[in-house]
Amino acid sequence: MTYLAYARIADQIRAANLPCFVGDPPDNIPVPYTFVWGPLPIGNALTLAGGDDVLDLECNVQVVAETPATVLKVADQVKGVLQGAELVLDGYRVFPLKVTGSTSVQTARSVANEETNTYPARLTLHLRLQATKENC
Repeated sequence: MTYLAYARIADQIRAANLPCFVGDPPDNIPVPYTFVWGPLPIGNALTLAGGDDVLDLECNVQVVAETPATVLKVADQVKGVLQGAELVLDGYRVFPLKVTGSTSVQTARSVANEETNTYPARLTLHLRLQATKENC
């Protein structure tokens, strides 16, 4: 279920014409791009049948772009797309997504973009997705 939730978040971002992946992005992808990642939730309420009754997921969207200013611009766009978005997960009543915070912009100094002679920048948006199993 976790991967499906991450995939639905990525679908929302891609609908805004931004490249988005689940987990690590492919190598050598041009910026800007985003990817969704996070932990596998542990300790949710379980039914007698062993299925999750509650999904309470804190996950992340990494935003990568050419410069710190561009990262802020793209992150603001992603935040606008995700804040309050209503995802569809079969069998669950999903509450609107909440953007709960972000990291500061960081610049990668290990590999420069040869065409622009700049270093890519990134920040991470934090999300909370909550859902309950239908008919609980």
